[in-house]
Amino acid sequence: MMFRSYLVAAIRHFSREKAYALINVIGLALGLAVFVISIQSSYVGFHYDEFHANADRLYGVVQVRPTGQEGDKPMALVPGPLAPVMRSEFPEVEDAVRFLPARRTIVRTGDKKFYEDGILYADKNFFSIFSFRLLSGEPEKVLSRPDAVVLTETAARKYFGEANPLGERLSISRERDAVVTGVVEDVPLDSSLRFDFLLPLEALPASFIEDWQSRPFSTFVLLRKGVRPERLEEKFPDFIRAHMSGSPDSPRRLFLMPLTGFFHRPGPFLSHLGWNSPTELYLALFVGFFFLAIVAINSTSLSIARSLSRTKEVGVRKVAGANRAGLVRQFIGESMFMAVVSLVLALPLFSIIQDLYVSLFGLGAKPTVTAWNSPLLVLTIIGVTLLTGVLSGLYPALYLSRLNPATVFREGLPAGRRGGRVRKILMAVQFGLSIFFILFSLAAKGQYDYFLKQDFGFNRRNVLVIPVNEEILPRLDSLRESLKVQPGILGTASASVLPIKVSAELAVIPEGLGRESALAMDVFGVDHDFIGLMGIRVEGGRSFSRDFNDEASLVINQTALKRLGWDDPLGRRLVVGETAGTVVGVVRDFQFRNMIFPTPPTVLVLRPDRSRYLFVRLDPSRPAASLMPAISAAWDAVVPNIPLESFLLEHAFADAYGDIGKASQASQAIGFGTILFSCLGMLGLVSFVLRRKTKEIGIRKTMGASAGRIFLKVMREFVLLVVLANVVTLPLAYVLLNKLIRTGYAFSTKINLAGFLLVAVLSILGVGLAILNLVLAAARQNPVHSLRYE
Repeated sequence: MMFRSYLVAAIRHFSREKAYALINVIGLALGLAVFVISIQSSYVGFHYDEFHANADRLYGVVQVRPTGQEGDKPMALVPGPLAPVMRSEFPEVEDAVRFLPARRTIVRTGDKKFYEDGILYADKNFFSIFSFRLLSGEPEKVLSRPDAVVLTETAARKYFGEANPLGERLSISRERDAVVTGVVEDVPLDSSLRFDFLLPLEALPASFIEDWQSRPFSTFVLLRKGVRPERLEEKFPDFIRAHMSGSPDSPRRLFLMPLTGFFHRPGPFLSHLGWNSPTELYLALFVGFFFLAIVAINSTSLSIARSLSRTKEVGVRKVAGANRAGLVRQFIGESMFMAVVSLVLALPLFSIIQDLYVSLFGLGAKPTVTAWNSPLLVLTIIGVTLLTGVLSGLYPALYLSRLNPATVFREGLPAGRRGGRVRKILMAVQFGLSIFFILFSLAAKGQYDYFLKQDFGFNRRNVLVIPVNEEILPRLDSLRESLKVQPGILGTASASVLPIKVSAELAVIPEGLGRESALAMDVFGVDHDFIGLMGIRVEGGRSFSRDFNDEASLVINQTALKRLGWDDPLGRRLVVGETAGTVVGVVRDFQFRNMIFPTPPTVLVLRPDRSRYLFVRLDPSRPAASLMPAISAAWDAVVPNIPLESFLLEHAFADAYGDIGKASQASQAIGFGTILFSCLGMLGLVSFVLRRKTKEIGIRKTMGASAGRIFLKVMREFVLLVVLANVVTLPLAYVLLNKLIRTGYAFSTKINLAGFLLVAVLSILGVGLAILNLVLAAARQNPVHSLRYE
């Protein structure tokens, strides 16, 4: 009965204050929707790969190899024979599986042909170890024949539409035909192992799979139940001596890393599994709590502002026998009721915001865990909702419940400095948080723009990139000659790497020294024209030239020269990987890696036969789109049966740093939303204060105060709150954001003080305009009506 009474009272109160209730509910609903998105994203990010049934028993084998002066380096790539030998020699290992990604390949069927990156060679027991769900085909048989191929459902629709693909044939890189033996559900978002096509490992040459010196395979072992990884690792030293010793780069040790630890492994060491920094997840969680805190403060401010209309209700209830504890329960219950209603409204808002979030960040796959199928997440969301309701209603409840009935009936709501101080502090904190959010988004946008405008040591503008595979490589020279004669094309070059997407680190040993003196350097294979076409400046010696026999020549950058400690590098020799070469030139530092990392020491080697990308320099005076028909015609004349795929190098850089820009857009949207809700809260507070000061304003006007003077006095009181919020927030944000950017990025921009000051001015003006009408109306009010108030 008591609960029913409280519920009826809450509904009646909200029906009388529709505008207040609507603003409060919408604000809390948005806050909860953003919070649910953030907590779901963070939870998924911290629980990658846990959907596998055997996730707690799956461990990747990692070898630690010596790299000379660079110290020991872990890499989750091991020889092919390691998995079957471990399975046979170690009783602790229940099973083991290997997989290896293929290079970019053209896949064909009928008149359909596409470049594919997501091709994975895997052992036939792949589906018995990993819990990727097969939609058709038997797990034990789909990879049992050497010409088999398993497609994801998206790949199946891409090549065969809605028809049943089982038994259909695909041509993979003109080298082999494969028969579709199974269809697997699309790889979920929370999987660090990704693929679109699965081919049997037996399709690779046996000599390659059985070579102990080649280390391209990812190997995972399934430990028997109850076996601790430490128990198996104790046997690894003997295993290395028996099977992996005798080579200068034999591993110093092996260890096991849990499958669930690969996505956030300490440092992005080499592995075929995805990697990401947990910083982004903490940031997403911070954003969710941050925004929810702001709307909760806004709800509290509005509740306090509207409490004036309930003072007589409190007096009547107290006279009728209600005690303070009962009133506190009632008012907190109303606040919790509003929070629950907001959660219900947050569900469709969550769906809309999630679609925008997925579209913004290009997240095509879905996670196995969502906010609604995880009991832990559901309980967390409900708990946070109720806690938000309690906290946003706590102060109004305590404030109203302590009112004296006699004072209320005689004077209305008593003027109290403490209550006014709390309201102002809440409002200042809310504006401070909102301003910080806006400043954070501006800093992120500034860093993104800095990356795109930064001088990387080479000219990336007006360069068209065409991926090259094994089918195109034999005809690459003919293609280049055909392209050179096209109007608007200034030159061509090829390389083994694409700037910004680099993974080419090798051990480099200076002449006369042993492997213990090796340095880890980036090594890029290029052709004769690459340095000139990319505008990389030669600082000493020369570039590669067809006038010389440069097959064993090397060009290094300035950072490599510093690491080597040579005064004159020309003519000095280096052992790069397994081959030796002579340094013929030094070039200015250039950054092919992500700008998050410092410029690495780099060696350029002449390897046109290993090219994977063709770079075409376009005339900057002509739009790139206008040159594409001529480029397509030249392409079709040389390689008519292969689809042309191309993109501008500038776009590759924009995509590489796109998440920073997208995060900036999202934070700007949330920041402006927080400012909007802060202004709504300020409107509520102003309305509350003006109602309390109605008689005071009337008396001041009767005593001769002008409307303008009253207007300035009241405006000053509230604008000063925003000024105070800016004074505290601006220096704090400047220091924190500067430190965050400089810590997170090797190449970082400086915070734009002008932008910070502009935010401060706009926030003050915004508040002034938001409350202008209310204050002006109060200042102009006839003192006769003011003195009759209540």
